[in-house]
Amino acid sequence: MNNKGFTLVELIVVIVLIALIGTVVVINIVGMQSDEDSMTEERFEQRLAMSGCTYIDMLENIDTRTTWKNDGADHRVSIGTLIDKGIIDGDSIDPKTNKKLSEESSSLSIKIKWINDGSYKKKTCTFERG
Repeated sequence: MNNKGFTLVELIVVIVLIALIGTVVVINIVGMQSDEDSMTEERFEQRLAMSGCTYIDMLENIDTRTTWKNDGADHRVSIGTLIDKGIIDGDSIDPKTNKKLSEESSSLSIKIKWINDGSYKKKTCTFERG
């Protein structure tokens, strides 16, 4: 007797293996997308923080900058100020909320602080929500 073809058990094993491989692939793709989204949000927030530092460096009122530098306090620059001064584009889309910066400018800011770093003061700029 010459049997040609596959048994039911063989077919089920092949289907299960294909399903397992497909599941692993889908999980990895979803994980990679999540990592990419996180990196996009982080880069966006870093660019906004750098824009805040640029604004402070460009301040026309040098007395304000000097006061901020020497008083040791945390200071904040709103995203609205950076939009008004033309440093950032209000139509930029926040990748975390998918809203224009101009729509959420009142809840976003850049924290600016000077820290003593040996013989000089180092400026740090950090993006903040809320």
